[in-house]
Amino acid sequence: MNEEYIEIELEEEPIELCKLLKVLNLVEGGGQAKNLIAEGYVGVNHEICTIKRKKLYSGDVLELSLIHISEPT
Repeated sequence: MNEEYIEIELEEEPIELCKLLKVLNLVEGGGQAKNLIAEGYVGVNHEICTIKRKKLYSGDVLELSLIHISEPT
């Protein structure tokens, strides 16, 4: 498993989860950010987060998993 870590400094706190994904250029737009969050691809502090407007503060850990394994149909 390849994991990449980056550390950022927030100019203003808190920042909403969907906005942070856009600021970090991890998504193309707000709609994509909201979809990834709603579908469970985003974690905050090592737990899946489906709250689109969750407030993040210094020290919070953001995780983004674009690989989703499901049962064969």
